[in-house]
Amino acid sequence: MNNTPKGMVISSDKGLCRELASVLSPMVDIQGPVADIALGYRQARDAASELVFLDLGAGEKECMSFTRRMKRVQPDTQVLMVGAAKDPGLLLDAMRAGVSDFLFSPFNNAEISDAVQGALARGGDGSGGGEVVSVFSLKGGVGVTTIAMNLAGHLYDLTGDKVLLLDLNLFMGDVTSYLNMPMDYTPYDLLRDVDRMDEKLMFSLVNRHDSGIYVMAPPVGISDAEQVGPEDIAAMTAVVKRYFDYIIVDCPHEFSERTLMACSLSDKILVVAHQTIPAVKSTRQVMDFFNEMEFDRDKIEVVLNRYKKDSAMDAAALEGVLEKKIAARISSASPLFEKMTAGGKIVCRGDGKHPINREFRALAGRLTGIHPSPSGLLHRLGGMFR
Repeated sequence: MNNTPKGMVISSDKGLCRELASVLSPMVDIQGPVADIALGYRQARDAASELVFLDLGAGEKECMSFTRRMKRVQPDTQVLMVGAAKDPGLLLDAMRAGVSDFLFSPFNNAEISDAVQGALARGGDGSGGGEVVSVFSLKGGVGVTTIAMNLAGHLYDLTGDKVLLLDLNLFMGDVTSYLNMPMDYTPYDLLRDVDRMDEKLMFSLVNRHDSGIYVMAPPVGISDAEQVGPEDIAAMTAVVKRYFDYIIVDCPHEFSERTLMACSLSDKILVVAHQTIPAVKSTRQVMDFFNEMEFDRDKIEVVLNRYKKDSAMDAAALEGVLEKKIAARISSASPLFEKMTAGGKIVCRGDGKHPINREFRALAGRLTGIHPSPSGLLHRLGGMFR
């Protein structure tokens, strides 16, 4: 039986890959190399690689995002960054992101051996867990549900990870209507079984849409949502984070204790804005309230939906009013939405070249740190890694 640990080199530098492989080959079973960091993430995850050697030449920001994502999804995988410079600030940021060690060229065989053995000895810390993204607006009709479900689809296409769309509109959610999906089980069932939850039970409680995302939503019709308190939202969030890599929460248009609990437990909050005076006023109120709640300002992002370039209220003016940069501008695409919704589809299964799909891909890339390939290769190969 071969007990040699599996490792992957992610770098577009062929010379660096050859040099690393020659040093590592006696002690690590090297797969790859992989030039693209996004494909490298998928392959390292799917192969359950114990070691990933990541070239800093892919970009410091991208490498940090890769490490955080890998340590969340697969805590036992050790990431070692490979570079030429010993920047103290970079070293500190990388360690905070979860990097196990650094390898600096020119490589020293003894140092590399020590780094590999040290990384394997450390193992995982069991701190994995999915990332929660809440989509919110205090004002209805600005497209919160369409943003949530289409973002979920693009996250799945981009990462191949397990993505859950969770509808917290417990009185009367719209997700099932848009996706034309019956809900066999609901959040109420999850809460009932939360103490005996395991992987088999979890995936029996969610439906899988043909886009690849998982969905959990209340039953069609008005339900007794008042029985669900903020402590139930906390319990639900803790459970689904064990089994899903991304949880996209479609929040109700209210500052209830349930909504605030969901937002407080989120890694990101996408506040949906619109180029009308009432919607902008409402968005400003939301930003002020989140500030009063002392939410981390960096986890709050503004998404401008149904964006029109020729609007009297341009994006720069909105940024001034909201005192926040707009993270994404999603164009209006009513004909495409109507066509896809009629068949229970999401827009990423429609016209792939439509501007709105490029915009959703960019937003998904911003959240994950994975930047879609301009050639579309990642999208075409995505099914290979699911």
